Amino acid sequence: GPGGLPVPVTPCGPVTDRRIRDEITEGALDADALAERCGAGGQCGGCQETIGQLLRQFGLEATPSSAAA
Repeated sequence: GPGGLPVPVTPCGPVTDRRIRDEITEGALDADALAERCGAGGQCGGCQETIGQLLRQFGLEATPSSAAA
């Protein structure tokens, strides 16, 4: 959790919230990028909500905002 021990966010793999935050900090801008970088969200989809919350904490959206013109 925040400031504490890393919390697994994926039921199908060992990806933690800390790992996802690290990937976002290093340039992952959406859920697709996270899936490519660490596998989070790329398998069963059980962590999509958590991924969305973490992305929003960084001011990002879970899906690419190509519709914004």
